[in-house]
Amino acid sequence: MRDDSETFKNSLAGQSNWNAYEGGDEKPLTPEEKKAKNAKEDAEAAARRAASAAKMAAERKAAGA
Repeated sequence: MRDDSETFKNSLAGQSNWNAYEGGDEKPLTPEEKKAKNAKEDAEAAARRAASAAKMAAERKAAGA
């Protein structure tokens, strides 16, 4: 049950802003900025996957498999 007493409202927990812990200080992104951010993250992930695949292929070749 939620504590709506005056004690809770005046407490630090009652006055805290959870968004401050969850990146709430970041400004909201526009749709174009979101698209650019997602494209960048996708490109980085693809580069990591390609590097991992190349490393795995080299390890397999070195192991003689």
